[in-house]
Amino acid sequence: MKLEHEDSEPNSPHHNRLSNLGGEIHLRYEALFHNTLDGILIYNYINKEIVDCNKAAGTLLGYPDERELIGKSDLEFVPKYDVLFPDQDLHSYIVENGKRVMNGESFSTQGIFLGFNNQRYLIKANVVPTFFQSGEAFIIFKDVTNEVLSKKALRASEGRYRDIYENSHEGIIYIDSNSLDVIMCNNRALEVFGASDIQEFRKIDASYFYLDDGSTQLSSKRMYISIVRNALCNGRSTFSLWFKNLKDVLIRIEGVLVCDNSKRKHPKLIAFVRNVTELYESQIALHQKNEQLNSYIDSNLQLENFAYLASHDLQTPLRSIISFSQLLERRLDAKLEPSERELFKFITSSGRSMGEIVNQLLSFSKVERDPFKRTKIDLDNLFNQLSIDMSSDIKGSNAVIEFNFNCQEIIADRQKIMLLLRNLYSNSIKFIEKGTRPHIQVFCDEKPLHWLFCIKDNGIGIDKKYHDTIFAMFKRLHVKEEYSGSGFGLSMVKKIIDLHKGAVWVESSLGAGTSIYFTIAKQL
Repeated sequence: MKLEHEDSEPNSPHHNRLSNLGGEIHLRYEALFHNTLDGILIYNYINKEIVDCNKAAGTLLGYPDERELIGKSDLEFVPKYDVLFPDQDLHSYIVENGKRVMNGESFSTQGIFLGFNNQRYLIKANVVPTFFQSGEAFIIFKDVTNEVLSKKALRASEGRYRDIYENSHEGIIYIDSNSLDVIMCNNRALEVFGASDIQEFRKIDASYFYLDDGSTQLSSKRMYISIVRNALCNGRSTFSLWFKNLKDVLIRIEGVLVCDNSKRKHPKLIAFVRNVTELYESQIALHQKNEQLNSYIDSNLQLENFAYLASHDLQTPLRSIISFSQLLERRLDAKLEPSERELFKFITSSGRSMGEIVNQLLSFSKVERDPFKRTKIDLDNLFNQLSIDMSSDIKGSNAVIEFNFNCQEIIADRQKIMLLLRNLYSNSIKFIEKGTRPHIQVFCDEKPLHWLFCIKDNGIGIDKKYHDTIFAMFKRLHVKEEYSGSGFGLSMVKKIIDLHKGAVWVESSLGAGTSIYFTIAKQL
């Protein structure tokens, strides 16, 4: 930098003073240039190169030695395109800046500098012409990468929170903790409380709240203050109460009041509220249904107890009726007319039939009353024992039984499963066309959550219209003269399957045999 005065003589005192002053100014500017914290590039827009730079410029751009910057062109330290300046040619932008420098204009700008190893830096700069050489300018810059990106991230975050705030299914309300005035709320809150705008919303006070026990307005206010205090002391407070909104509709609301302690001297309260009227009423209805179900279960248990006691206590008088009628018949044997003998036979036969029903009813009631004994069962052993127990029926009917097991062991109550299978075997042997040899096939397959069984026969079959009713108690599809029985067999089967958390169903049609399927849950 050179300072001269045309009117001074070279060796005059005035000339010497000017020279000393110029030297001092030069030293001061040089010290400022090299020691300022801002990066400074001296760039020539005509030659398109960096003429000089200070140490801060090298440091800000990551260079170990700032002199590496000298001589670099705009193509080397400025990218042509960058994501932060979409659709903008940064090299063309430098050309426009050069024109402004040539016109002697000083201005502020921002852009991207490529530092050491092409690291990107977002910079903010002041461009000042030097006026020492045409097209030359000071570029005084600072790195604002973190600052700008942080602001951008903050704006994006604020945008996301704004989207959540505006589109939430919950009403969101900001409340001043000192005055308890509503600062702001979203549209969902206006909808829940029946307000058209924030001004109308602010009309709401504690008198709109109702306690379940019909408390007074004063207790409602105390309740509201209690919720606020709890939030201020513990950070959050939950609530569930009735509320008459501004449209005079009584609704059930529930939510949470959260304390925002970002400003400790004056914290804000944020309420998240939702209308749960339908859910609340559904829960009440469900509770009522549960009470009805429990009542039904109690009644059903009482009915089963009655069935057990009745069937148990009926056995003795029935045996007495049958015994005394037989005894009376023998004593009067010589005096009886043929028609009177038929009456005695009818009494005995009816008594025995009733005794069979009582025994079946007693067995049915015992199924659930007897303790459930969960044990490991070997299927081969189980069906061999069943064949032995029913050998008389199997031999008497000349039945053929085949087994096809894909599993060898199950976990169940052995006694109950044996009773179930005995009933199914009996039906397959009983309900067969005369002159037909019973053919019974037993299948078992293991599934992920249960064991699947099938008892298939070649019997008379079951009409499809009865498939949904055959498991009901006392349900008989045939008159007693055709096929004996009391109608308890399949109802007992269903009861046992229910105790094993399984399902039972039938596949059959008239004249085509019957397949009874049932499952036993693995987790009992």
